[in-house]
Amino acid sequence: MVGRHVDAELSNAVDFGTIAAAYHVPGAIPGGADGLATVRGKRWGVGYKLGVLFEPTASVRLGAAYHSHIDYHLKGDIHYEGVPAALATAFKDGGATPMANQPATASLGAAWDVTPAVTLQAECARTFWNRFQDIRITFDTGQADSITAENWKDTWFMALGATWKPAPSWTLRTGVALDQTPTSDTFRTPRIPDAQRTWVSAGFGYAFTAAFSVDMAYSHLFAQNAKLDLRATPGSPDFFRGNLSGTYHNKVDILALQGRYRF
Repeated sequence: MVGRHVDAELSNAVDFGTIAAAYHVPGAIPGGADGLATVRGKRWGVGYKLGVLFEPTASVRLGAAYHSHIDYHLKGDIHYEGVPAALATAFKDGGATPMANQPATASLGAAWDVTPAVTLQAECARTFWNRFQDIRITFDTGQADSITAENWKDTWFMALGATWKPAPSWTLRTGVALDQTPTSDTFRTPRIPDAQRTWVSAGFGYAFTAAFSVDMAYSHLFAQNAKLDLRATPGSPDFFRGNLSGTYHNKVDILALQGRYRF
């Protein structure tokens, strides 16, 4: 069994001027009364992991693993700022339940000891992101659900790596990976402007003694440009949010340091 805790905070600007004008509030001006909505929530979720390792020969190892999905119904509250008096009864503070879905993941891996000093590795993983179709928030105050369409799709992660031990105390590692994005230009949001990534990684390990060792690694992620093309079509959850088009230029650098002590 696996337990995970989520503590989330989501904030969003609200165009109260346009909302008031849509309901024919006297004096309302679209874009003339902006406010802020903030939702906070937290909760524990429980899932499970399964795995198996098979060694057909002394130099080849094959593994498979599965991590279950976890659905969170976070317990929290909604707080508004800048609400016009005419909309005070419709937008009031109270309890809120953000819903978050963590997807299941299935993976396969292999390692081949080419020589006593060189090992080649490969991995592929499927993440079932199709469970994440929207960010939905329900309210105890009687307001309609807040829905942000995501429409994510399942993705593949594929990686190749190599490990070399030039000396008993030293271990050198390198690898590349392709990480698909679950988003699309039509539904990508500025809250999660994800894009397809290519990983390039390198690192080393040094054993000071038989019990104590240190590992360091660096990864650079080359990410494609993430385009946004959200349309506020009548009847859609984004109608009062307005159109939004743009491009995010993403890049990520990861530096990791780890110490290990064996008892």
